[in-house]
Amino acid sequence: MPHDTNANSFRNLKFPLDWEGIFEYLGGFPFFMKPHAGGGWKNVYKINNIDELWAAYNETGQLVMMLQEAVEFDSYFRCYCIGQEHVRIMHYEPRNPHHLRYAATHEVSADLLATMEQYVLALNYGLGYDFNTVEFAVRDGIPIAIDFCNPAPDADVHSVGEENFEWVVETSAKVAIQRAKMHREGQMNLTWGTFVSNAIAGNQVKKVSTSDSGKEKLFRTGRSIFPVSNKLVNEYEPELVKDALLKRLGDADGASDVLTRIKGIGPKLEVRLNEVGIYTYAQLSRLDEECSEWLDSLLGQVNKGRSIRHKWSEQARALVGL
Repeated sequence: MPHDTNANSFRNLKFPLDWEGIFEYLGGFPFFMKPHAGGGWKNVYKINNIDELWAAYNETGQLVMMLQEAVEFDSYFRCYCIGQEHVRIMHYEPRNPHHLRYAATHEVSADLLATMEQYVLALNYGLGYDFNTVEFAVRDGIPIAIDFCNPAPDADVHSVGEENFEWVVETSAKVAIQRAKMHREGQMNLTWGTFVSNAIAGNQVKKVSTSDSGKEKLFRTGRSIFPVSNKLVNEYEPELVKDALLKRLGDADGASDVLTRIKGIGPKLEVRLNEVGIYTYAQLSRLDEECSEWLDSLLGQVNKGRSIRHKWSEQARALVGL
């Protein structure tokens, strides 16, 4: 066993391993075997048969290894994502020598690039990573995410190239400044991805006493706010979320601004915001990430993430002179 483990560390694993079942599940040889927390293409093996598998496995010592389907790809892309909002899709050729891997140009459709951008945003929103790369191997027009947990990815100018390097530096600086401006004293300014926050919420929902009015109290965990009942709660109660949101943003007090002056808000969305109780730039200027998530639940899936993508709070602060 690895030095820092004991038998209890492996209590969720099955032994002996069903190797034939694993081979079938992965679609047959060839496979790739690589460390679960590796980097820099170290200890990565392409496995063509069972003898090569045992030979490679025996070389890995105490490394924890993963066996992965070998995707014979038509094109390959490495995608930066910063702030769960900014995406840069970089053409990549892993079969080239290291210093030439970014010297690639793949002829692909605009639709494929848009799909990859969507997938990158979804993965990083779920993981909660503010700095990450996602790698896609494209086979038969389908982008397959084969690597996407890289919260400290390579950004060296000598490997990614001058243009990509400049984008990473500029974008990360902008996001750092934006987050510094959004910081609120006395509040939780860190965020978890939905993969973790939803799991925590599901595990920690519990009964609480209701108010005299019969309304259920709110149980908040991570970035999410949930109405609490005597059953497992996994969805939002609109009226309760609306009440909580307006307590944070404040009332309009009869005032009304032209919200369509803000990029990302059209006439129909302005009406929806008014229905929620949002009428003014001052209210929108107080949006933080948590409030934006509550607002997402009220505006529906089609508008999910819109307030953050278009920086409504920043635009609103500019309009009110903050």
